[in-house]
Amino acid sequence: MVSVFRIVAMITLAAGIGMAGCRSSQSSENNDPPTARSVVPPDSVDPALALLDPEFTISSISEGRYALNFRAGAGGTGSSPSMAALHSLNSVSFQIYAPNGDQLASIATQDITTSGTANAETGSASLTAFGGVEWEPGTPLLPGTYAIAILRSNDGAFARRIDFPGAGSAMTPAQARASIDIAVETRSRGGGVEFLVTATRISPGPAEEYLPSGEKYRIEIRDDVGETIWSSSTGKVFTQALVPMDPGPVGDDVTYREFWDGRNELTRLPVPPGRYRLVITIPAHPTPYISRQEFTWSGR
Repeated sequence: MVSVFRIVAMITLAAGIGMAGCRSSQSSENNDPPTARSVVPPDSVDPALALLDPEFTISSISEGRYALNFRAGAGGTGSSPSMAALHSLNSVSFQIYAPNGDQLASIATQDITTSGTANAETGSASLTAFGGVEWEPGTPLLPGTYAIAILRSNDGAFARRIDFPGAGSAMTPAQARASIDIAVETRSRGGGVEFLVTATRISPGPAEEYLPSGEKYRIEIRDDVGETIWSSSTGKVFTQALVPMDPGPVGDDVTYREFWDGRNELTRLPVPPGRYRLVITIPAHPTPYISRQEFTWSGR
């Protein structure tokens, strides 16, 4: 049995203005650049959100345009602390700062989607909440530009700092994207499709690059409105530990194989024939590698 929950969307963009209820460390008495701890001080933190350990990412989706996203997972019955925390989410925002602490923009959304599977017999479920926004700065970003991501619930907030791709090193976002080549081969098999993804390191990546969990890759199929109808990571549990980057040295390559049965992972209904978008992500830190391409599904 599959459960899908959606909160009504609202996107607010306000350049140079902080979100309501957020505290900024910048004042006439304190000119230090804002931090996650100063924007959401300890007495405003919702401990349940901290236990969710939400993941925030920033990726370059085109030259000069960025996607800022979050995701968090929970499992158990509806009364479990993690599930209660997931259902209490009401917004995610990103306050964007120049290296000197000047605020460049504040972007927020209440469009938080929660999806996953539920077992009617046991009353347990495994859910993932996700949401995000896009932002296009008026001028190129300086190295050191960063964002404070703020996830809010009914009982408080949780904040974490994330750097913009390439902003923490001498690499530009375009150079970072080009350091790994991602090739995809599709094969019709057993009423579905087998994907073979080969990632090849063609130039050095950012210094101290790593994978923040055991998730080494993610393959997603999205429809014409951008909704994910299938993800290779759904239902899987990944180790929560830093993992060496793969592929590593220049010349290394690695191939991943996944099978899609041709069904929508939420409704379990067959996906109709048509053109879809294939999104392949290597969730590296500080710069994820993302490849997007059109994919034609011929149906069963």
